Amino acid sequence: MMRKTKKRAERPKNLFPERDFRGRAGPAREVDMRSNKIFVTGATGFIGRALVQRLLKEGWEVVGLARDPAKTWKQKGLHWVFGDIRDASWHPAVQGCRVLIHAAGVHGYLRIPWKERVSIELTGTKNVITAAVRYKVSYIIYINTAYAGLGTEYGRIKQLPLQWIQARMRLRLPATVIQPMTVYGPGDLGNTLRVFQAVARGRFAFIGNGETPVWFLYIDDLVDGLLRVLNHQKQCVGKTLTFGPKTAASWVEIARLIARVEGVPAPRWHLPKAMMEIAGAVGTLLSRFGMPVPFTSDTVTMLTAHMNMDTKEADRLLGKVATTDLAKGIAQTIAWYQEHKLV
Repeated sequence: MMRKTKKRAERPKNLFPERDFRGRAGPAREVDMRSNKIFVTGATGFIGRALVQRLLKEGWEVVGLARDPAKTWKQKGLHWVFGDIRDASWHPAVQGCRVLIHAAGVHGYLRIPWKERVSIELTGTKNVITAAVRYKVSYIIYINTAYAGLGTEYGRIKQLPLQWIQARMRLRLPATVIQPMTVYGPGDLGNTLRVFQAVARGRFAFIGNGETPVWFLYIDDLVDGLLRVLNHQKQCVGKTLTFGPKTAASWVEIARLIARVEGVPAPRWHLPKAMMEIAGAVGTLLSRFGMPVPFTSDTVTMLTAHMNMDTKEADRLLGKVATTDLAKGIAQTIAWYQEHKLV
């Protein structure tokens, strides 16, 4: 009579055939763990540019991915490769990099069709991680947003790559996700610039009572937090960390601070939320046809949504990240805008 033998449990399938993250050899050359070479996507954007300049200052050798050569600059230790995050032409430039920071993505709501946004965010992120895996990058930092999952097109789009990469992190992908709140500061040419300009020109209006909480994170604080993550990789790997202040300000408080520094009257107009939701829906529809509009449903939601932000895990691992006083940060931002004749 034959004895029954216990069937050995099958090991989980490795979804990353180019590399087993416990260190087994793959087809690409192993990265020298002493390397100070780092690859940054979105290197010419608001966050990317500030991050690259800080990394260079800290002694890193940076390879930046850019689409437009006109937006690049020359600096010692900085090398450029050109391409779209969705193609593979730039992948070989990742060879030899110890760390990859994925900072590219969709920022803003206007004139970008839904399918294109999804392609950039999800397909682009998958492509970036494929390059990192193929060339044995030891550590990945992905910059997403604290507003992923918010009931906006922007939030839903950001949720797609977030869920995808978090699933891979559970399968040994050596990554950390950073979710910053509303980032502002010198160099920002996006949505927060429009707020500063609207206040300066007397065109800013509150939706509802204006007491909605706003979580502003100064650009230098975000970059400093990212450097801390680099220096605490073992503690941060596998985690999703939210960066931002512990307490929020209201739109009324922020608008008054901006007006005070710009030397203009503080905004006083309050528009009914229901009316603005209808107008926002019309703006959203028009924007999907590529038409420029002043605001969309996303804008209304962002200006009125009450969200609870939790930075406890990031603060526990890294210390307080948001250290810049809001009034000081706004003053420094306006000084840069005025220097460049933007307000």
